[in-house]
Amino acid sequence: MLPFIAYFLIPRGTALHEVIHLPHYWWKIKAEEVDLPSGQKRSYGQDARQYYLLFAPAPQSAKKDRIVIYFHGGAWRYGKPELFSLVAERFTKKGFITILPSCRRTPRYNYHDVRADLNALIIALRNDYPGEAVRFIVGGMSSGGNLAAHLFYNQTALKTQGLSAQQFQGLLLLGAPLDLLAMPRNNHVSSFAGKPGSPLFQEANVQQHVQAEDQRSVLCIHGKQDGLVPFASAQQFFTAVEKIESGGARRLHPARASHLEVAAWATESSPYHTVIMEWLDTFD
Repeated sequence: MLPFIAYFLIPRGTALHEVIHLPHYWWKIKAEEVDLPSGQKRSYGQDARQYYLLFAPAPQSAKKDRIVIYFHGGAWRYGKPELFSLVAERFTKKGFITILPSCRRTPRYNYHDVRADLNALIIALRNDYPGEAVRFIVGGMSSGGNLAAHLFYNQTALKTQGLSAQQFQGLLLLGAPLDLLAMPRNNHVSSFAGKPGSPLFQEANVQQHVQAEDQRSVLCIHGKQDGLVPFASAQQFFTAVEKIESGGARRLHPARASHLEVAAWATESSPYHTVIMEWLDTFD
């Protein structure tokens, strides 16, 4: 009886609210995750975590020159791509080649190691899909959104891999920790980024890599009642971005949405499902 009461009484905007609602979130995902492909597993490094799942699009709607790279969440520490086949199905149904990556994890590894994984991943994909015509759309939920933002905005790192920013046409941010200074000081953040003010922290903070006059398409959905990644993390990030006239961003900040409600976007009952599907249509 107590857990049942807590489900309704624990206030939104708290970590406990998110934890109590986690079973319901997974139930909704599994209810729609029926007979979906598991994806082809490919390694891009020697570590067991350095791999990605490849999902082919439906032949009748294939966009052979578009690849979606979607990073799952889990505080840079938990989860695995195999749990997100429903997400992949939503992208492949739209005709996109879809990549669900796995990277090395904290606390053993930090941002520098994960950045090396992002570089190695892109090299592997470039080798698998050679040709200047290939364009990427990157996105992710929670900490996965942070990694997607690093891949999208760090143009210096892209140039070292022989890629240009214009090959990364879109960025989907879902409940993502963007300005790390607005994040709670906890072991998850410190294991990934180190202490505020340190060189590691500065590199791990996405806005350090945003350049002026960047007009590429960005869709950010971040609930104001997010109990795991404070809304201020997105708000402060985009405030800084707007000051350098880096536009092209569309933001949706529902007043009562929690972290898990945004995470459940792939379910057809989610109010954010249509928003994301329509945004993807702009890349035809």
